[in-house]
Amino acid sequence: MVGSPASRRPDAEMLSETSRVADELLSPSADRTAHDGVPRAHLDALGASGALGLATRNPALLRRATEIVSAADGATWFVYAQHHQPVRAVAASDNQILRDRWLTPLLTGRPLSGHAISTCPSHATRS
Repeated sequence: MVGSPASRRPDAEMLSETSRVADELLSPSADRTAHDGVPRAHLDALGASGALGLATRNPALLRRATEIVSAADGATWFVYAQHHQPVRAVAASDNQILRDRWLTPLLTGRPLSGHAISTCPSHATRS
């Protein structure tokens, strides 16, 4: 396994810690987060639990953690989910310099990653 000490925890321990973060932090503030945005503290807690590094582990573990986060707080889940695809891309990259520079920090959530899709207005479907 690659990454931080949190990302090397056993699966059951990581799910337990993700559930604790969801129950104690995410769920109680979900309404406020939906209105005001996702606080960095939510992402820091998920990073400390190891949940931001799950894209490099068993897909079933990531699915279960995603269910836990999404049930607790939809806004935080959206930012959490956006982080995983770029982490996978860095982890699978042939570029050793890129992996050395970014993989461990991404697994801890110190920097956040995301991906986006947009359409060019001239190519958009018009009704």
